[in-house]
Amino acid sequence: MIYLHKIIPLITSPLFLAITLLAISIILRKSKFIKLKNSFLILSFLNLFLLSNPLISNKLVKYIEAPYHPLKLSEVPVSDFIVVLSGVMVHQVKDNVYEWSDPDRFFAGIKLLNAKKGKKIIYTGGLLPWEKKKKTEGYLLKIKSIEFGVSENDILITNKVQNTYEEAKAISHLINKKSKIILVTSAFHMNRAEFLFKKHAFKVFPYPVDFKSKSNKITVLDFIPSAGSLSRSSFVIREVLGRLYYRVKFLLK
Repeated sequence: MIYLHKIIPLITSPLFLAITLLAISIILRKSKFIKLKNSFLILSFLNLFLLSNPLISNKLVKYIEAPYHPLKLSEVPVSDFIVVLSGVMVHQVKDNVYEWSDPDRFFAGIKLLNAKKGKKIIYTGGLLPWEKKKKTEGYLLKIKSIEFGVSENDILITNKVQNTYEEAKAISHLINKKSKIILVTSAFHMNRAEFLFKKHAFKVFPYPVDFKSKSNKITVLDFIPSAGSLSRSSFVIREVLGRLYYRVKFLLK
């Protein structure tokens, strides 16, 4: 199933769609559907042009990050556990050498624990099937936390998990399902994560981090298409598909 979760976002990405439309127009170039060919060419161009535009991609990112916003520690209630979802440290340079992918979740979790907002911190054992020789992310973050002065007794890690649904399920086997948790993940991912953890009966307080939308003043560069903006539009589509999948999944149960 995890392979399907990874493949579907690829074939629905703006780049894949543009290539598909372009391929169709090439196939039709010598047929009687010459006008249709031109339509596919125009659609391919518009798809790439619009979704690689910084203004549009930023609007899309703001859409999936809503209604979450950065929080002060004073706004966070004391809870039973601090749950930090995987997606922090995934890049293996070589054997036993790892680099941060996006450390915001990790440092937010440490900050909350040091502020005594939770009794213990929980890391999930993120590990994909094709990463057999790697250590789980939960294990790596536990080691890092100890290096930052956190007591080993204050750290829990789940078994291996592959996605957000499995993270919620694994934690439901680790602690009482009615526990109050502070859920730490990226703002764009929080909607789906909060939904899944509440479905497992947890009392969730969302603590979003890693905001990717920008509030800078508009400049001339915002009108120039870029690969970065296309990438941002792609992960928005991926996240929307993820939300839709789990809502349909629970609706059909």
